[in-house]
Amino acid sequence: MISAKLAAQCLAYFAAQDPDGERMTMMRVQKMLYFAQGHCLAEYNTPLFPDEIQAWKHGPVVPNEYNKAEREEDGSYAAYPIDDNFSIDEVPMKEFDLLLNVFVEYNKYTTSALVGLSHAADGPWFRSYSKGKNTTISVNDIADYFRKNNREIGIDAIMNRIPTEGYIENDVLVLPGRYED
Repeated sequence: MISAKLAAQCLAYFAAQDPDGERMTMMRVQKMLYFAQGHCLAEYNTPLFPDEIQAWKHGPVVPNEYNKAEREEDGSYAAYPIDDNFSIDEVPMKEFDLLLNVFVEYNKYTTSALVGLSHAADGPWFRSYSKGKNTTISVNDIADYFRKNNREIGIDAIMNRIPTEGYIENDVLVLPGRYED
């Protein structure tokens, strides 16, 4: 288990390495933390971090990591800051792999789409927020939801999504007839 701060720093680090991706704003890092926590609970039966997640107006929030980003002059959030003393080597391999897989899976979505995903009508945020603003989202609720709705992440999931045709016979790939010249 690592801290939510270390997880957020790691996610921001990944985003900084991706020149074509969206910048890792406060809202974006909050959604990624929620998804990372959910996947960790579903896959390993243990939380990624001990910090609580609350149901705020715009989705799940780890309050301990909320006020870390400055606002730009236009009012938008600046990129989530990476601490000067952060080193990617601080992140244990299991947590690094999980965070990288979550980043790769969810970074393809806009921040607005991440908000939509986190606001699922049958999800933990919705159930907690309907009880009142800033209500703690139960770890058990997150775990149950992600176990039932677990989207595979990581290289195995990517490979499983690649459509395949044909079969292997005697170490040779046999393709359907339409592939013949």
